[in-house]
Amino acid sequence: AEGLAVYVQDKFSSKSVPPTFGKDLHSGASESELKLEDLIKETKDYFHYWSRRMSQSPERRNAYFNAGSFVKFLIENDAYGSDEKSRLERFKKLYVLADKSEGKMFDIIYGKSLPEMEKEWRSYISGQKQRSEMLESMFAINQKLVPAQRLSDFKLTEKHK
Repeated sequence: AEGLAVYVQDKFSSKSVPPTFGKDLHSGASESELKLEDLIKETKDYFHYWSRRMSQSPERRNAYFNAGSFVKFLIENDAYGSDEKSRLERFKKLYVLADKSEGKMFDIIYGKSLPEMEKEWRSYISGQKQRSEMLESMFAINQKLVPAQRLSDFKLTEKHK
């Protein structure tokens, strides 16, 4: 439930609010080694990571990033459906099975175990982080070549938009 809430907040809110404070979900999750299996197990055993006693802990922050990032991965990744509607339908089935399938919900819905899904997700967010770092590096180089105050001097034509 928390992963879906964090994903929806990230997707539809422009505010920098807890628990992510506007930080990209995949970027935040890539900084954590928290295993999804532990997160799901702990969640079923009364929300260890979500409890008030953990409110300021890095573990709790990592749990939110990981849960939100994994949900985003399942809903937005083309590998899990041809369009967003089909991916959402698949995710809803997963959500319904969560309490009934004793950990086999990923096998049932996606045809893969949770460890297999986590490996794919980790690989995906690692690639996202590398792309982000490359873009940031390119932007920094461009800033040196074309100072920011001069960027407004350039006007894009329709051909360049």
